Amino acid sequence: MTHRLHLAVLFALFAAPPVAPQEGPVIHLDLPSVGTKPGLVLVIGRVEGTPPFALEVQDQAVPVEIQPETNLWQVSVSLEPGNHLLRMKLTDGTGAVVTKSADVLSLRGWTFGEDRPIHHVSDADELVAALGPERIVVLRPGDYHLDRTTAESVHLSRKEGSGNAALQDLEDLLLVGTAGERTRIVTERRGGTALTLERCTGVRLIGLELDHATPTGALSEDVGDAGGALNVRFSEQVWVQDCDLRGVGVGLRATKAVGLVVDHGAIQDCTQGIATLKNSSQVEFFDARLLRNGSGRTGDFGLLVEGADRGTLRFVRCELRQNRPGPEVGLFTIDGKGRRVLFSKGVIEDNLAKHLRGGEAGDELDVADSRVQSFP
Repeated sequence: MTHRLHLAVLFALFAAPPVAPQEGPVIHLDLPSVGTKPGLVLVIGRVEGTPPFALEVQDQAVPVEIQPETNLWQVSVSLEPGNHLLRMKLTDGTGAVVTKSADVLSLRGWTFGEDRPIHHVSDADELVAALGPERIVVLRPGDYHLDRTTAESVHLSRKEGSGNAALQDLEDLLLVGTAGERTRIVTERRGGTALTLERCTGVRLIGLELDHATPTGALSEDVGDAGGALNVRFSEQVWVQDCDLRGVGVGLRATKAVGLVVDHGAIQDCTQGIATLKNSSQVEFFDARLLRNGSGRTGDFGLLVEGADRGTLRFVRCELRQNRPGPEVGLFTIDGKGRRVLFSKGVIEDNLAKHLRGGEAGDELDVADSRVQSFP
C-alpha cells in the first residue's frame, strides 16, 4: 500500500544542507512545471532489518509498510514543481539506519496505481516474465534487448524475418525507468525497432530511453528499412512520458493509434525522421523536444501525417529545431483529409527544410501562435 505525504515548496533546492550518508539517502529532484499541478514522486527501496520499521521524509514521520515477500517499501510524495532535496531515513526496530539507497520514480500527474503490484526487473528476460495487466514494472538501470530475449510470454510476439519483438495485448501497464540513471530499451538489429506496442490499452512509458543503435553509431541502414525507436500499432491510451527516443530510423511510428500522448521528453538524433502518424487520432505532444532528426537524404522527412481516418493532432509548447528532412520536403508533410494539425505556443527554428508545409493537405497546419523561422 502506498502512503502520501504532501510537502510544500519550502523544500526547494538547498533549503537544507545534505544529510550525511549514514543518515540515509539524499536525492536531488527536478520536477518540471505542468501548469499548476504538483509533481508526484514514487520512492521505492529494499530493506534488510528487524521490524518494526520507521520512515522519515524531510524529517517528518511517514507511515510505511514493508512487503514481507520482497522486503520492498514505497511511499509517494507530492511536491510543487521545481528543484528539491528529498531526504529520507528508514530505521528498523533496533534503531539502525537500514536505507542506504532508494529508487526514485518521477511520476508527474500519476493518479492511479497505488495498490498495484510492483515488479523490479534487471534484464530483458525478467522484463518479459513480469509482463501483465494492471501492474508497474520498474526497470533498473541498464540495457534491455527485447529482440535477444529467449523468454516466452503471451504478451510477447516475434516478427518473422525481422526478428523484432512486440509487446501485445497489455492493459494498464506502467514501464518505468529509474530516475537519474540510464535505463534503455535498445536494438542493434538492422531494420529493428527498440519497442513495439500492439493492441495495447492504457500502457504508460516513463523515464525510458528507446534507442535503435548501431555498434559504431554510424548511418548503416538504407532509407525505407531503417526501423526506429517506438512503434505503436492498433493501440489506445498510450502515454510516453519523460522518454528519450533516438537512433537509426524514425523516432515514433503510430498506426491506428487513438489517444497517444508524448509528454515532455525528446525525439532526437533519429536518422530518418521524427514521426509518422498514420490513421491515428487524439495524438498530442506536450512540452516535447524534437531535435536534429533526419539526415537530409532523399526519403528522409520531418513529421509525416497521413491517412483518411486521421483525427486530432496537437503540439503544445514543443521545440522543433535543427531537423533535416530530404530535398524539397516540408518539415510537416500532411496527406489525407482530416482535422487540422495544431502547433501551439511552440518554437520552430534552425531547421534545414525547404518548406514548412508539404503534402496535399499541408494547408491544414496551424502555427499561428508559435515562433516560426523563415523558410525559402
